Amino acid sequence: MASFLARVSSMAVLVFIMFLTSHQTLSKKFVNADEKLFRELCSKAKDEGTCIQCVKGGKWSADVDAIGIAIILMDCANFHGACLVQNFTILASQATDERVKNSLLECKALMSAVQDFQSVKDSLYRQDYFDGYLGMSMYAQYGALCRSKHVIDELGPEKVPWQVFDGITVWVNLSEAALKIIEPYYQPS
Repeated sequence: MASFLARVSSMAVLVFIMFLTSHQTLSKKFVNADEKLFRELCSKAKDEGTCIQCVKGGKWSADVDAIGIAIILMDCANFHGACLVQNFTILASQATDERVKNSLLECKALMSAVQDFQSVKDSLYRQDYFDGYLGMSMYAQYGALCRSKHVIDELGPEKVPWQVFDGITVWVNLSEAALKIIEPYYQPS
């Protein structure tokens, strides 16, 4: 048990360093979009600061609109999702508790399904906001499901590093922020 906790602790440090590095890299590239627009859109997010940091780190031109900002948020969420999948894989391979291992593999499967928001982004590029909204709505639920009491929350920080909890929270918050931006464009047929 002690060796498992030591491995998890070293993995937690690695996850934290990856998280910090990604945010520092993303924040070096500033979006030229109307700052008032992205601040207004990010003010609706659960974590306004992470939303703003993500948008400022996006690679976009001065003419980005609300949907463009939603796509930037999806790119940030996609990056965090890829890190989470890698961390779930490593942690699951080191887990000796079968329940922990199964929960991590379940989250890996959920997050792998969302590895790429390309289908949602393609819908938005085509101005098919109905499909874009439905796809984003489904993806936003995957992270929440992973974090749910039935999977990760139930295990607690003794068995899953806090950075994993934070990573899932960031992913869910970015996904939900993108969904809130798309929502006003959504018109059920």
